[in-house]
Amino acid sequence: MNDVKDLKKSLPAMENSFSLAAAEGIITKKTYDGNFTCKIPNIKTQSLIEKHKAMLNGGLEPSLDFATKHMHNMLAYLRYTLTEYPKWWKDADMGYELYDSNIVEEVYTKVLKFEKEWLESIWGPEEVKPDESEKSP
Repeated sequence: MNDVKDLKKSLPAMENSFSLAAAEGIITKKTYDGNFTCKIPNIKTQSLIEKHKAMLNGGLEPSLDFATKHMHNMLAYLRYTLTEYPKWWKDADMGYELYDSNIVEEVYTKVLKFEKEWLESIWGPEEVKPDESEKSP
């Protein structure tokens, strides 16, 4: 069991901080700023993401359009991979109550970029295909 605890020490940093600077919402034209920290999801976190996505989809996956399933996927993913975020993100129920879907997409893209770089640092860029780092509904 000690090997599992030591694993985090032998891998690249499992957390990353990034900023959203003057991102404009496509609906409200509001400007969003703030600092975020995300983590690489372990098996437990991945399970929580899937359960939350299933709750958002409500068993209606076959009848939901791609855009809705994609938004549910992003929101569930961000809920469990973001460890620090601005007050406005928390006040918007972790992005769920925003009007500007492009803001959710931008935060999600930054999280996936870190995950892709993290995987490439372990496996090498030639082993990580672009579609492998994408999380889709």
